[in-house]
Amino acid sequence: MRRRDFLTTAALTGGAWAGLEVGEPAAERSGTETRSPRLEKSPYYEFSSDSKECLIHRHDTPVPWMNLLGNDRFVAWVCHNGNIVESCLINNESNRLTNHQSGYLYVRDADKGDYFLLNWPSKGSFWQSVQGLGYTRITTADLELTVTGTYFVPRDEDVLLWLVSIKNNASRTRNLDTFGLVEWCLGDLYRSTILPGGDFPGLMNNFKRVQYSDRILYANNYAWGTLGQFMGQKAWPYTGFFASSLPIKSFDCDRFLFLGPTGSFRNPRAVQKGVCVSKPAFGFSDFPLGVLHSALKLGAGESQTLVLILGIVRENSDALRIRDKYGNAAAAEKAFRELKDFWGNYVGQSFVVATPDPDTDRLINIWIKYQHRASMLKNLNTGRRGFGVWAPAYGYGGGRASDIREVGNVPCDLELIKENILDYLESPSPLLLESDVDLKWKPPARPEPPMPYPHDGRGLWPYPVCWYVEETGAFSFLETELHPKTTHPWMSKTEPRSVYTAMKGAIEWAQSGLSERGLPRLNPGFGDWNDGLSLISREGKGETIMTAMEICYMLKHCVELAKAWGKSQDAEEWTQQYEHIKTAVNKYAWDGEWYVRAFTDEGNPVGGSHCEEGKIYLEPQAWAVLSGIADEERSAKCLKSVDDLLLTELGPRLCAPYNKPAFDVGIVGDFGPGWRENGGIWNRTTAWTVMANCLANRANQAYEMYRRAAVSNASKNTDRFWLPPYVYPEFYVGTGADFGRGQFQWCMGKAGTMWRAYVYYILGVRPVFAGLLVDPKIPNEWPGFQLMRPFRGATYAIEVTNPKGLNFGVKSMVVDGKSIQGNVVPAYADGKTHEVKVVLGA
Repeated sequence: MRRRDFLTTAALTGGAWAGLEVGEPAAERSGTETRSPRLEKSPYYEFSSDSKECLIHRHDTPVPWMNLLGNDRFVAWVCHNGNIVESCLINNESNRLTNHQSGYLYVRDADKGDYFLLNWPSKGSFWQSVQGLGYTRITTADLELTVTGTYFVPRDEDVLLWLVSIKNNASRTRNLDTFGLVEWCLGDLYRSTILPGGDFPGLMNNFKRVQYSDRILYANNYAWGTLGQFMGQKAWPYTGFFASSLPIKSFDCDRFLFLGPTGSFRNPRAVQKGVCVSKPAFGFSDFPLGVLHSALKLGAGESQTLVLILGIVRENSDALRIRDKYGNAAAAEKAFRELKDFWGNYVGQSFVVATPDPDTDRLINIWIKYQHRASMLKNLNTGRRGFGVWAPAYGYGGGRASDIREVGNVPCDLELIKENILDYLESPSPLLLESDVDLKWKPPARPEPPMPYPHDGRGLWPYPVCWYVEETGAFSFLETELHPKTTHPWMSKTEPRSVYTAMKGAIEWAQSGLSERGLPRLNPGFGDWNDGLSLISREGKGETIMTAMEICYMLKHCVELAKAWGKSQDAEEWTQQYEHIKTAVNKYAWDGEWYVRAFTDEGNPVGGSHCEEGKIYLEPQAWAVLSGIADEERSAKCLKSVDDLLLTELGPRLCAPYNKPAFDVGIVGDFGPGWRENGGIWNRTTAWTVMANCLANRANQAYEMYRRAAVSNASKNTDRFWLPPYVYPEFYVGTGADFGRGQFQWCMGKAGTMWRAYVYYILGVRPVFAGLLVDPKIPNEWPGFQLMRPFRGATYAIEVTNPKGLNFGVKSMVVDGKSIQGNVVPAYADGKTHEVKVVLGA
């Protein structure tokens, strides 16, 4: 089957699975009522027919809905109203170029003096916003004008372009003024983070300068003071610039001069008067502005497109080059088409699904891929890419230690995953050029007290390597020679430094410091994956059950890899280690109906039935099954306990909430009930639990849990959820008056883990070392589904049918017309497309 044929029959955005006509409800065809949600229209938004745009009809969303625009280096957070929350290099606070009062465009009728703001509609005027793949577009119609502004970051330059089209709908010629505005930050982390909102700028970063030359506003900070260095020991190493494709009539750099004594950003004095002061800014002041005023004349029915260019460079000559490159509408429009092609190819060239659940199809096929890929940043020292957004902001940015376990969740770009692994193993460096960070950077040393144990997740990176080899079949990657900038604690001092020897060292290191009972200890004052468990181990004697289970998960995958690669001795040794920890967990952590979360210094359980509050935690129930620690009986019991004690209409809470501060547990009890780690609904832990339910053959429960927690479901009540419907946040509030409110939109890791749970476990198509496993765990009312994906040099078009309304069990599998035994499709690696037809049955 050709890709075009597959996409046509799949009807990905029309709500049909492979066997249905577009728009025909699955229930009418199957004879049963499906629980799968239909595409529904909200008063706030709807998705375009191809699902690649979210069309926002109201500007008054509960909070601004952001889009992450970037090119792996330069990042701009742009709201649905065109407000640029911030723009920066490598998403690093110390390299923030602009602040949140940016992105405004005023259009003024020069003859009458009337004006409007593109970003905020006048009462009764038409307004619409579009959040697309790599761009934000706003259209407003007012004063007999239609103005459309498209914000995007080209793939090859560190700039944000505003492509602005203005059409005169009147029957007369119009003289117009435009005013584009940004607010400069220039690396002022202290002012933007420590003293936000204050009128007095303090004693740091007071040597900012904004000047006009060559039709460009240049912005510099000559005495750069940050949290790392006080009182400006050097200049900020970049220059911000703001330019236009139109001639500049006037400009402003000072907030007071632009707004006036009684003005506001809605009604600035300069726009009212139709002219700026054209005075540069230098020295002691608030954040300076950058305002460019241009004039244009439009005949009746005539349109014109202008380009505003906001960027960051090292030399002024680069700003001139970029201005000349994009200084005409045709060049900017070409860059926009190339951007759309990039994202269209990325979301369209791999992993396309068609199921009876069109809302989830939209997320899986498009928006989760976009969220995952948009969060990648490039290490400017090595050129390698990996997760960078939502990484540590103070200092170097782009931490890799925890992120390496997230990148492999969405294997649409295998080269990117490879780069991320190697960057983590070889280069514990800042993402910025080392000469540009605000402190002299030193490679991290081996952890010393108060962090004597490696049980904070850093030793668990080998299992994403196993994922990568399962996906690619590239065992040769394990022999890749490493050249680390500093010696990791797991790096061998004697053996050749290859990926595999580093894995062996990490496995050994991850198990160092086990307690006498064979369980991983918690570092004093720290948690594990859940950093809210910060007070369990004040003396370093506390034990973490989740980490024990994750170590077992790692060992289990590494055993399979070693066997597949012929390393039988390593496989035998790791199997013994696995059994040792598994026995300890089952002996000490089983509470009768579920697994406890941890043990305190005194040996008291956290998350046990005898606890006054926080009786059960979600993570160990999921990881007990994922790791294989729980047998069939205990798997059923602990997952049933999740259903009974943690599950809500939006998915399972992280724990049974604490209703008063839990001073013996940690900061988890410092949050109100339902907030963050205190009973919030986290999509990552939900995804783990969905996977566990699938492995335990609880297919209906797995899908129902997934459906409830999916952002497509949570966002149906916009006034409750608040956040955008196209990306996953960090968590939902899990109880109380704010139940269902989303928090921290665009948080990394959540989306990718939800993608993996759906594609690899509910649809059940996932790589194993022997080939491509097809093991669906679907709702019994589903008549089937289709999936197309690349795998080891070939493409697989998979059609699963469910004639008897079962949840799981492969009765037959036919590949290219030939029946094969089992449910693992061989890796053909022949560059062809192979048709796989699977029938579920007993």
